[in-house]
Amino acid sequence: MFTKVFIIISLISFIFTKAASGHPTSFKDSVIIDSRFSQPMSEIGIGYSATHRIAFWGKSLAFNFAGPAHSTNLQINYLVQRWNQIESQGNVYVGLGYGQWTNRMVTPLARELHYYFLQADWETRYIYFMIEHYGFQSKSLNNMMMNKYRFGFAPYTVDFEAMSSWIIYEGFDQINQSIDHRMLLRMYYKNVLFEIGGSLNGYAIINLMTHI
Repeated sequence: MFTKVFIIISLISFIFTKAASGHPTSFKDSVIIDSRFSQPMSEIGIGYSATHRIAFWGKSLAFNFAGPAHSTNLQINYLVQRWNQIESQGNVYVGLGYGQWTNRMVTPLARELHYYFLQADWETRYIYFMIEHYGFQSKSLNNMMMNKYRFGFAPYTVDFEAMSSWIIYEGFDQINQSIDHRMLLRMYYKNVLFEIGGSLNGYAIINLMTHI
């Protein structure tokens, strides 16, 4: 099912022509389509950015914390602070989510899921940093926490309308487990952000975001 949805989203992405960014909120009245496929968590989400500071999301997640599980969530993201400079931009975001998750290996009943996230990023035309923290609270999940770290660089610079590329290292840290090291190639073209890569643990990563 995830593969079919990914193909549909990819086709939709190339129809529209507004600029994309990898941020949790976007410009006013925009619709954001986001899909991420990796381990231990994959997600598909649709968001509406009411202003450049606040966005509302519906998300479907598949994850593997206490065995294979699935959740459906509502999430709100908020841009706390943005620093715009001539050659750089920095951002701080927070978010809250609520939903239900199921895991037949743990319990046949759906469980409530509460979570939050914090994200900070800074980029120029040449380098990119990002740190992200997630906290999940639910019965049988033992208050799971995850951290993601990113550092990237652009091997070349282009005009706004041309395709740009970034080479990114990503570290994924799940509490009580070793850091998962990943390498990604990120590409921007008009309204589309596309990432492809892999983990040293042997699995592929595909991420796609577009703004309408």
